[in-house]
Amino acid sequence: MALSIVSQPPALAPVRQPLRLVLQTNNYQLTAGTKARLRVNFAGSTDTMFTTLTINGKVYIFTARTTPDTNSAFEYAVNRDTEWALVNLVDMLITNPFIADNYDITFDNFPFWFQLEAKQTGAEWTIQFANSNVLLTQSANVAGVAPTYRPNFKVLLYLTAAGITLQKDARVNASNQCEFVLEEMLDNLLTVPLPAFSTAGLAVVVPAMDYTLGYAESYGDDPLIQKRITVNYKALPGLFDKVNVPGSSTADYLAAANPRKYWSTRPPTVQVKPHQVLLFANHNVLPFDRVGFQTRYRTNRSDGFLSAQVTVPVDDIFIVGEGLVCVYASAEFIAGEIGVNVDELYELEVALGYIQSSSPGPKYRTEYVTLALDQSEPTAEVALAFKAANGLFEVVYFEGDTDQTVNTTRSFADHLLPANYTRSQGEVREVEVTRQKRYILHSGNRRRDYIVWLQELVGSNEVYMLSPDLTQRTRVNITAHSDDLSSTNQELFSMQVTIQEAFIDRA
Repeated sequence: MALSIVSQPPALAPVRQPLRLVLQTNNYQLTAGTKARLRVNFAGSTDTMFTTLTINGKVYIFTARTTPDTNSAFEYAVNRDTEWALVNLVDMLITNPFIADNYDITFDNFPFWFQLEAKQTGAEWTIQFANSNVLLTQSANVAGVAPTYRPNFKVLLYLTAAGITLQKDARVNASNQCEFVLEEMLDNLLTVPLPAFSTAGLAVVVPAMDYTLGYAESYGDDPLIQKRITVNYKALPGLFDKVNVPGSSTADYLAAANPRKYWSTRPPTVQVKPHQVLLFANHNVLPFDRVGFQTRYRTNRSDGFLSAQVTVPVDDIFIVGEGLVCVYASAEFIAGEIGVNVDELYELEVALGYIQSSSPGPKYRTEYVTLALDQSEPTAEVALAFKAANGLFEVVYFEGDTDQTVNTTRSFADHLLPANYTRSQGEVREVEVTRQKRYILHSGNRRRDYIVWLQELVGSNEVYMLSPDLTQRTRVNITAHSDDLSSTNQELFSMQVTIQEAFIDRA
């Protein structure tokens, strides 16, 4: 029996992609026939030399390695001494549960041969060393009848990450394949905490999560037959791209090309007020240790025209490590860094620029995000932080609440009374008061792509209402929303969102 990987996730993958791991097995049982015997001469081993063993058309590759993988049932220690090399190989075969359960193994240290005899009838054998039959002699083998497959067995997947090991099983289909969607498992382990928005130029590095996959197969409720392989990967917060395969969807973000995309599903052009904070993010896969801003801006002139575009780099602002670099900054903060009066700005284009201090070579930057500045005064503004489909926290701003209601309910919580309470001791009850505060927020007139992006806010499972200085947060729920995207007679659209803040008092 052998287990092989048909498709697997890339070495570095976004977790919210539907990462599909397809395993192919050839689990079988032997039927009536003549027992098979195979005697092989053995002459030492060298590193990476492999022995191919084929039983009833099922291929097993045993590899000699200087440091065998303890999780692999198909690797044995290298030794040029023929006797010890033979012992290493035979020990590996004996400790392999599948071989031990189905075959008797005999061997001799001189003239260095080993023999396998099937406990069940019907086995057909071939074997070779290092892709050559020169180093072995094979005894006569009488073929039995063809084997039959056992469809009623499971493939087990072991996933280890963040100090937790999970196991998931699946029955194979008619093609002896089973499929795991890793997204549902990894998403429970890879968590991105809500940043503490204490400063307007906050930089946070989200490291890639290391995880290990182990594959095995078993007959239904029988003990585990074999552990085939263990591999290591990394996972990042994912992308909102359910169409492209993970490799192609991450290429623009992980490549060293200039420019690289920013790690966001937000539109590339956003209308904001100067003080409003936005997320700029990109994965730092190269050995860069600093990130700054690359800016292009235009100002309003006194004669009513716009100035020519000015390009100003701002280097050496944030020190970063390998991972997903998230910078939360406002146009007001960036204008202060480049020495421009924010009140005069008409449009600001911002990109992240990566710098390697040890090598003053070429710099890399992300694509530009265009900030169309709205210089009007905000009216009763409300800021929400929510976990977007890319797994990171975005910040959005709404106009003030046009309607605010507070609903209060009370309940007598008898179940919270002490166990020894009796009525004769007096009427003592604990009261729970639940207050639900609702706000109705408006996005204002925005472009269609921005309103479409706000659907991520509506579907988010983690939404917070932020204080005006962004230092305090309150968990809220989206209870209703509406938009006017169906209209075809206007270029600007809007969304109305109802949020609910709930809390409980006990007296």
